[in-house]
Amino acid sequence: MEKKVSAVLVAAGSSTRMGFDKLSFDLGGETVLHRSIRAFEQCPLVTEIVLVAGKNRAFVEQQAADCTKPVQIVAGGATRAESARNGVQAATGELVAVHDAARPFVSQAVISAVLEAAAQCGAAAPAVPVKDTIKQAKRGDGKTVPESCFVETTPDRSTLYAVQTPQCFDRTAYLAALEELDEEKARLVTDDCSLFELTG
Repeated sequence: MEKKVSAVLVAAGSSTRMGFDKLSFDLGGETVLHRSIRAFEQCPLVTEIVLVAGKNRAFVEQQAADCTKPVQIVAGGATRAESARNGVQAATGELVAVHDAARPFVSQAVISAVLEAAAQCGAAAPAVPVKDTIKQAKRGDGKTVPESCFVETTPDRSTLYAVQTPQCFDRTAYLAALEELDEEKARLVTDDCSLFELTG
């Protein structure tokens, strides 16, 4: 692949759902964040790494200190979408691979396959078929089932996929899609792929 690639690792979250800092969790002598950085450091297609930090900037700097590839650290935003945007804007590659830094076990095969696919068609993401039966019902808060919640429909499981990271894009197209997004649509962005979906 001839295109320059920037890996954007989003490490600005507060881990509120887990109740502890996932990024500093010890995986047997190596933190989750360090393992994530190493995955992209070892990928020959990646030319630079952009780390998006929050209040944990000193920790992020420490974890990136021994990285052999060019690294830059940028400030995150109020939401995950804003943090990803800040990282993509700081990146210099023609392709960007946006990855949740709390997912340390991404394989070289997955990184390479998604980057190759994005180089061909402008955007790509890894996904796995959903194994659970999914029920659609009234909107909740994402943490608990709402009161008087009744099933409205059961989507065909064979059409459903759980999307993972890295999600890879042509950087110019990503920034153009951001420009097209109005405030109402911006609230619907739950991952980077949905940015492309919402802007057509």
